[in-house]
Order: sequence, then structure tokens, then C-alpha cells
Amino acid sequence: MVQERPLKKARVETNVEKGHSYYKVIEGTRYDRELLNQAEAFAKDGQISFPEAQQLWESAQDGQGVTDTEKGTLDYIVKHFKFTDKAASFMHEQLDSGSHGDSRSHGSYYKVVEGIKCDRQLLEMAQGFAQDGQVSVAEAKKLWDAAQDGKVLTRIEKQTLEYTLQSMKYTAKAAEFMREQLERLAVAPQQQTVDGVEYDHSLLEMASAFAKDGQVSFQEAQQLLEAAHGNAGVPEIEARTLRYTLTAFKYTDKARRLIDAALEKAVSSSDKKQTVPDNSVEKQTVLESADAFTDVLKHVMRRTRCEERGLLIPRGSGGS
Repeated sequence: MVQERPLKKARVETNVEKGHSYYKVIEGTRYDRELLNQAEAFAKDGQISFPEAQQLWESAQDGQGVTDTEKGTLDYIVKHFKFTDKAASFMHEQLDSGSHGDSRSHGSYYKVVEGIKCDRQLLEMAQGFAQDGQVSVAEAKKLWDAAQDGKVLTRIEKQTLEYTLQSMKYTAKAAEFMREQLERLAVAPQQQTVDGVEYDHSLLEMASAFAKDGQVSFQEAQQLLEAAHGNAGVPEIEARTLRYTLTAFKYTDKARRLIDAALEKAVSSSDKKQTVPDNSVEKQTVLESADAFTDVLKHVMRRTRCEERGLLIPRGSGGS
């Protein structure tokens, strides 16, 4: 656990000048006021969603890591506010990991399994349900609710659920329920045309949902980038869709820089990529591509943080 940061002390002095302490004391325990306020805002609709839980975690590790006070505040929030199952699973995993310096310490939000890109949290939730031998109908309904946690069922979430049906044992009623839900989505368009230009439908819906609170955050921009990433990089239609969202929706400055830089980096990488026709190495290519994209995303995030702090990473530098 890291010590309280000088940055936080500076913020305390600023807030005190306004008549508000940076901390809030509840029953003799000191908590982070900003995190509490953020959680209260998120919970106004009845519960804290998965994307909102991710934003809380991102806010908590705004400096060198998560302090004791911030961790205690998140523990308090988990106990006193209602979370969706997927959001609660994410927050418990982060708090129990013992590694609070990086929200990505558990890897990407996505996981490639047998060449299929899956939602990591949803996949792990299904694996937990299947540990007793099978997924029950009640658990299948929880999976379905968790998949719609972001208010939009993305393509990745859909194919994750399909993968769990193929790879895990469901009870007959649970399998019937899940297939019915997925079949209803079969008529949903894969592409959407705007002013004569085709865009990825699920990616547009995802960005639209993120922008409903006024703007797309840095954390949400990360999710959009990872959702857009295919087996061999960011496909043309997904890249075009991301560029369109930059004009159609409001992004935070940090989120916009992330998308711009990632697309620029992806285009540069695709220019250098060589086609591998041998299908025998297809699965390995998928895994290597996923690793390469993660490296690109980390590079862009590192550059974004350094630019904010007035530092400079020379272009072309891929070192940590």
C-alpha cells in the first residue's frame, strides 16, 4: 500500500480554502470526499454499473497508486451502495488483488480464448458459476444482466456468451434461456449507415451510451478502443467508426488524445504489417496481435500521462 501523496495534500489545502476538507469523516473514519461524491452520483439511478465502477477505480488511482484512505473509501462504497453483479465483481477483484498501482494489473478488459475475443469479467463470472458442474437458469439470467451492464450489449459481450454456451455446461433451462436471448439479437444490424457512410453499429451504440452523461471519459475511451480491436488489429470500419464518434460525441481532452494517438499508431503499425497466409498459425497470430495491441494501448496511455505531467517521450520510443 502506498503512502498518501504530496499531490493529495496540496488538494486538501485548496479545498480547505473553499471551506471543504478533502476528506469526510463518517463514524470516526476518514474517507475520500471526492470518491464518495462520485459514487453517490453514480448510484442515483439505483445502482452503480460496471463502467461506473471502472471510473471509480480510475479516480482512486489518480496519482502513484491507491492510498489507504482511497482503498478504505472504496471498501465503504462497496458495502453501502448497490452495485450490479459485474460491477461488484470487478471492484472486489481490484480491492482483493493486493496490487493497487495499475487498474490494468489483471490485464486487458478482454481475453482471447481459442481465437475468440471475450469480455474478461463476463467470462470469469461464467467460469465461477460453472465450478459446481453447470450454469443454472438463475445464473444464466445473472450473466445476461451483467452483459447488459453498460446499457448496451456489445459484440464482444455477445460472442462471450456464445462461447460460454459452447464451452461450459448449462442446465437445459439455462441453455434455452440464453439461446432465446441471443437469438433475439440476431436481427440487430452489424453495421449502421449515417449520411451514406457505414459504421459499426455496436461500437456506435457503445459510444452513445458512454456519452449520455455529457462526455466520454478516458476509461470509456479505453473500452471503445479495446472493443474496436479485432483479430488482426483495428478493422477499417471500426477505425472509421471511432473517428466518427470523435465528431459526433463529446470526449474529455484526455480521452480524445487517447483515441487520436491510438488510431495514428494503429495505422502506422498496419502499414508495416506483413500478411501471413498460413492458416496453421492463425491462432498464434491472433494472440500476438492481441499482445501487440495491448503494447500500443499502453504506449499511448503512457504518452498521455507524461504529456499531462509536462514530460516528453520521444516518438518511436516503445520502452517502459
